[in-house]
Amino acid sequence: MGHTEPVHTLPQLLLTIAPLVVFASISPVLFLNAGTAVSRGGVKGGWQFIAGCAAVIIVLGTASVGVLGTVASDFAERQIASKAVDRVLGVALFGYGCWLAFSHWRSHVGTADESSDEKPASDNSLWLWGVISMATNFTTLPVFVSLSQRIGASGLDWAVKIIVLVVCSLCVLTPAWFPTAVAHLFPGRADVNPTLGRRIRLWSGLASTLACLAGGVVLVITSL
Repeated sequence: MGHTEPVHTLPQLLLTIAPLVVFASISPVLFLNAGTAVSRGGVKGGWQFIAGCAAVIIVLGTASVGVLGTVASDFAERQIASKAVDRVLGVALFGYGCWLAFSHWRSHVGTADESSDEKPASDNSLWLWGVISMATNFTTLPVFVSLSQRIGASGLDWAVKIIVLVVCSLCVLTPAWFPTAVAHLFPGRADVNPTLGRRIRLWSGLASTLACLAGGVVLVITSL
């Protein structure tokens, strides 16, 4: 089993997780769902959707840093940190990318990468819709778990770990909060028109597939 030295400096940690943050932030369908939430519930509805997505990220990020990260840190104190978690996540993510590629090729239409394209039944369900959209976001969650446990496994102070995790979480949530930010700054211009929506869906399958394949390769290579 491959092993690697734990990260002890902030620059080292940032260089390690920066590519993962980029891959985890690629979520075209989450962006479309967020835009739909804003069009149905306005800025308030957008915040409800963001809160649902953030709830999933907070739970997974806290668990990964506090549990997986602590376990990795314990190994590091005794000998050297294991990268078994990254290896499993990388293989799973690459396999999911292959499945997306096959689905995209078979249908010749952009495949929904993480979540369904169904609209919420009512504005009151926008928070729950946000939870479901992020909980089924299979192009983002494996990479986010990996970068979170790397933050936890680093030798930095817990205050620094928390700050880095918060910043990474905000970046990963960009597809969820961006439409709401646009609606707040430019009222009436945040809706995704049907034509643009179809074009985004057409290419979302390709973007998500590439993100999965590249993210999987990066996780496996860095775990060796």
